[in-house]
Amino acid sequence: PRGIESVSTLTRELTIAGDIVFRCEVTISIPGDPVVSNSSSVTITVLGASNPVQPTNLTIVDITYYKVTIQWTVTSIAYTPEQYIILYGLNESSLTQESDIVNDFNTVYYYQVRSTNTEGATNSDVVMFQTTKKPPTAPPENFIIIVINSTALKLQWDLPPEEHRNGI
Repeated sequence: PRGIESVSTLTRELTIAGDIVFRCEVTISIPGDPVVSNSSSVTITVLGASNPVQPTNLTIVDITYYKVTIQWTVTSIAYTPEQYIILYGLNESSLTQESDIVNDFNTVYYYQVRSTNTEGATNSDVVMFQTTKKPPTAPPENFIIIVINSTALKLQWDLPPEEHRNGI
């Protein structure tokens, strides 16, 4: 009687990039019979740690004179945990994270998103936004309604006092 022979191997290779490649191969055969044999293998690559992927598609979702809401896309998580830091400033070359508020109305700001992990950091492109003008802090003055006819009115007013206009 002839028996079945099974040979299996498992190898592990560490690449220069820090990835680990596992290869498992199994061969089943009947000794002395070259026709009856089967061999199969599988390779699994475990990616090593790397810098995070650059945040993309920075978008302004909402903007007023005192706040801005932004969003971005992360195409993949390179190595967790990742942290996202918003850097901003009044010019592209001096972005910081010193404050988490937008504190000037009708002002141009530049910002970028920094993705960090234990292996390093990657910055998005720099994007610009401008806060809106602050609304007047006083109502219009001398508001009057003039009747034109039975289906029309004329509304008339003066601007708020200069110190309450806020650029409007």
